[in-house]
Parts: sequence; structure tokens; C-alpha cells
Amino acid sequence: MHIVESRWRLFGHILRRDIDILANKAMQAYFNQLSSRYRGRLTNTVTQPVIINKELSQACPHMKLKTSNDLQTMRLLAQDRNEWRTFTQKSRRQTADVSIQSSIS
Repeated sequence: MHIVESRWRLFGHILRRDIDILANKAMQAYFNQLSSRYRGRLTNTVTQPVIINKELSQACPHMKLKTSNDLQTMRLLAQDRNEWRTFTQKSRRQTADVSIQSSIS
């Protein structure tokens, strides 16, 4: 679970940073590319947003990370460190519960 926790901490750190840094520009370009109705296979596959979206949907089924609007919502959530910490702890517990249940089945 240390990897999941580290991934979410880094994601929150990047979201709180200035929008002009390279990591934020890359995330924005990735989500703009997804929402532009591109036909065919995407040429550049980034795995981190896919993994984060999967963990997010396991922890909070009502939330998703698929569009630039979803990214903006996450960015607003990350601005409050205490709220982000509570959110990531909940996500980590839910992800652990799902992985334990799937290993039992």
C-alpha cells in the first residue's frame, strides 16, 4: 500500500503546484486529448492517470478522473491539505478493502 499512498501524495503535490509547471501542463494536455473526440488509437498512452482513475473509482464510485473538468475538481480538492489527506486515506482504505476482497474470491 506504500506505492498507492506515495502515488496519491505526489498527485496532490503536483495539483497544488503552479499550473505552469511541466507536470501540470502534461496532465492538462492528456485530458484535453481525451476530450477532443480523437478517432482511432491514441498514440501516447500514459498509465498514471488510468491507474489513479481506477483507484479513485474503487474508493469513490461517484468520482472519476477522465476529463479536464474532473482534473480541475481534483485540483480544488487538493488545495486544502487536510481535506486531501482525509480523502487519500479514505481512498487508500477502500482500495485495500477491494484488493483484499478480490484476493479472497
